Amino acid sequence: MNPEQFERVSHLLNIHQTLRTTFSTPANLSGFMGMTNDNAPFDGRTPLAMIASGELADLREVAQHIDTFKSGLPRLTAQSAQSILISQTKEQPIETVI
Repeated sequence: MNPEQFERVSHLLNIHQTLRTTFSTPANLSGFMGMTNDNAPFDGRTPLAMIASGELADLREVAQHIDTFKSGLPRLTAQSAQSILISQTKEQPIETVI
């Protein structure tokens, strides 16, 4: 495995682990990556669409954003995750909700 491949795999595993520790239900865990997000850095795209671009910079940006979820947040329940998702559609930064 070359260094870039190693970095990509590392980012993907870290994203997965952070989402697993942030969301308490499988639906929220898998749903977050496919949900349109109007907040930076997504700007109306899904996290998955950014990653699928194939650009390492996009993968890094998604990973860095999701990594901010680790900042001592309690595990999200379905209800609190729904509140976050609703607030995203109102174009409020996710950081102010969490």
